[in-house]
Amino acid sequence: MMVELGALHRLTDAPGMTADLPFTLIEPSRGWVALQLRELWRYRELFIFLTWRGVKVRYKQASLGVAWAVLQPLLRCDFSA
Repeated sequence: MMVELGALHRLTDAPGMTADLPFTLIEPSRGWVALQLRELWRYRELFIFLTWRGVKVRYKQASLGVAWAVLQPLLRCDFSA
C-alpha cells in the first residue's frame, strides 16, 4: 500500500541539491490480502510458464552438472597407453 504524505522532503545529502521533492512512504500490506488471488488467476498462464521455466532450468543445470562430473575425468584420461 502506498501512502502519499503531504510533507515535502528536502535533499540535503547530495551536494548542490536543495530542491523540495514529494515524500512517498511505501508500507507492506499485512495478512492474506497481499496475496491477491484474483490477479494471480488473471496472469495464471504467465505464472505457470515462469514456474515451468524455472523448474526446467534447475533440473537441466543439475543434469549437466552430473554429466560434467562424470565426463571430465574420462576426458582427462590418456587411453593411448
